[in-house]
Amino acid sequence: MARYNKLDSVQYGDLLVKKDNTSVAGKRVLMLGDDFSIYKKNKLATPFLNWKLSKGIFEEPNYYENIILVNKAFEKDPPEIVFDKNNLFGKFLDRIPALKDSYKKTSEGVYQKVK
Repeated sequence: MARYNKLDSVQYGDLLVKKDNTSVAGKRVLMLGDDFSIYKKNKLATPFLNWKLSKGIFEEPNYYENIILVNKAFEKDPPEIVFDKNNLFGKFLDRIPALKDSYKKTSEGVYQKVK
């Protein structure tokens, strides 16, 4: 296919991790989205790395199974910072009192763990 120039629809730039524009470094973070650049300087907390798989969980806070899954993940491996540009994490904070006491919104789309 490459020999006959049939692979012109491949966007090779999308295969590379983009430059990280945040000043956060050395933290355990969770990105509720498909921007992997935050993980260049930080470590993943919780098992929610693949947004295509995790999106269904965070978009449905009305399901008891999703609340339990998020609660257990945060108990085992709590992130210091949660990046949430779509305001999905706030709905889980309303349903899980322990998380609501542990995280506060510091800016638009960013939740930080209270020490």
